Amino acid sequence: MNRKHIEPFGRIAKDCREANVAFPDKLVEQFERVAHKLNEDWGTPEAAEYLNDLLFPSRPGRRGFPPEVANEILVIKSLHEERYAHVLGTVWDATRKPQQRSARDDRDPAQSRDDTQPRQPSIYATRSKMAAKERHSASVARLMPKNLREQLTRISTSQAMATGPASPVPAPASELEELLLDAERLFEENHLNSGSALLEQLTTLFPESSPYAYLRLMEIYFRMQRQEDFDWASQRLSEQFGCDKLDWVPEPDAFMANLDRLAEKFLSMS
Repeated sequence: MNRKHIEPFGRIAKDCREANVAFPDKLVEQFERVAHKLNEDWGTPEAAEYLNDLLFPSRPGRRGFPPEVANEILVIKSLHEERYAHVLGTVWDATRKPQQRSARDDRDPAQSRDDTQPRQPSIYATRSKMAAKERHSASVARLMPKNLREQLTRISTSQAMATGPASPVPAPASELEELLLDAERLFEENHLNSGSALLEQLTTLFPESSPYAYLRLMEIYFRMQRQEDFDWASQRLSEQFGCDKLDWVPEPDAFMANLDRLAEKFLSMS
């Protein structure tokens, strides 16, 4: 890759050069936006957590990134841990208090919670009851592939009723569903950057599979107040499905109304 293409990833490139480690060309070529997000947080606990989520998703066995890309992520993960060991201890410190967070933490500040409390069923899995309260779009949720929607409902019900060991999770039927399931679990834990990276990976691997991933990305990016990323997802949706581009509006109620209307149009065509 030439110097012009490497320049936007200067933090990663500098450490690769100094440590004599190959620059992750294939990651940049195939998943440029993931690389941009990684470069932005490079050298922080957030980057370490992001790398860990990308390589070790919530459900073991997911194929995820192509092997050559996964190998590059593994290499730069090792590089990152070696060069920034002095600042990364808080990522793995079990005694860390939840309020000790960086301003660049990808967790949703509106949904901070005590990590010592029992894990609750996914808000998004209980979409019909909680949509209005949590500002999730029930219409977008209905665009989720039916098999995965039913699976998330079963998992949510199992978590809510379980009193003993966790019930085994049925394997998704396809790589598309694997990616969606992992992304939703990351969102459930408020790892918004990591979950959105998986959805962006999905739109790269399956660009015309479903409008759900694009609309869900727009919903997440609005929550994170990341207008540039929102506009990218909206533009991609318009290009892939021939619909009007959804414009950014700052008012949450107006945004949700616009998002619901767009989702309803897709539902009426299905």
